[in-house]
Amino acid sequence: MNLRILTTLNIIIFLFTTPAEATTNKLLSEQGYPYDLLIKRTNEIKIIYSEKENMVNCRIELNWQDQKITTKDISIEKIKFDKKPFAACLPRDQAKVILAKTFN
Repeated sequence: MNLRILTTLNIIIFLFTTPAEATTNKLLSEQGYPYDLLIKRTNEIKIIYSEKENMVNCRIELNWQDQKITTKDISIEKIKFDKKPFAACLPRDQAKVILAKTFN
């Protein structure tokens, strides 16, 4: 497989309907800078979310080189989450700051 495809398969989504139930899906990312570079630079990305009516509460957990960053929960519209979950749950400015940390 192409290295690009393998690195974009690192996004993992956990859907918490209850604490005991979680599903894992692998997504391809076509979300551009800085999201694609974050996918390449990190070992694992988790999007933790829950849905309620037309809103989604979510946060991101990123792991690289034995370091972990967890963002604060945010509330977004479900339609935005459905289109680009990673970008919707991690604002671009915050993604750039996290990406810069991976180069330190």
